[in-house]
Amino acid sequence: MNLTVTDLDGTLVRCNTLHVYIRCGVRRMYACKKYLSLVKALTLMALRRLKIISHARMKFGVCRLIDYHDIELRRMFENEIKPNVNTALVDVLQKNEGHVLLATAAPDVYVPWIWKGDYVATRMDGNYSRLECRGEEKLRRVEEFATAAGLSLCTFYTDHIDDLPLILRSDDPVLVNPDKSTEEYLRRNCIRFRYFDA
Repeated sequence: MNLTVTDLDGTLVRCNTLHVYIRCGVRRMYACKKYLSLVKALTLMALRRLKIISHARMKFGVCRLIDYHDIELRRMFENEIKPNVNTALVDVLQKNEGHVLLATAAPDVYVPWIWKGDYVATRMDGNYSRLECRGEEKLRRVEEFATAAGLSLCTFYTDHIDDLPLILRSDDPVLVNPDKSTEEYLRRNCIRFRYFDA
C-alpha cells in the first residue's frame, strides 16, 4: 500500500504553527499572571532574535514554559489555525486511497489539535538533545513508520527545500505554494517535482 506524506507549516496550513503556539502561550502566561514564565519566554525569544541562541534552544525552552494542558490555550490556538488550513489539500488527503502521514518539525504537543491521523513530529518530552524532526531526521522517522506499517513512500507534499531528503526519496514530490528559492534550487539541480493544483 502507498504512503502519502504531508508537511505541516506552509503546506497543510498557511502559517508557522510554532509562532502561533508561542504567541498564544505568551498571552496565556500574562492572563494567568505567570510573570516569571513570561519573562523567561520573552528573554529566550529576544536572545533568538539577536541570534545569540539557536532556534532549537528557543523552541524547546519556550515550549517547556507553556502549559499545553490549558484548555483556553488550545481554544485560542485552534481559532488562529482554523482560517489558515489549506482546505483544498485536506480534501485531497481525505480522498486518498492509501495511508496518509503528517511529518513535521513542529512540537508534538499541539500536532493532535490540528491533525487527527498518524504523524511524526519533534518530541518535546525527554528529548534532551533537542533533536528536531527535520531534514534527514524527518526522512528517517517517515521511513521507520513506513517500514513498520508495511507501506511504500509515494507522494510527498511540501512547500520548502528544508524537506529535500524527503523530496529526493519520494516517487511523487509535490510543491504546495513554494517560495522562489525552493523552485529554483530544484530546477537548477534537475530534481523532478510537480505543483499542487488547487
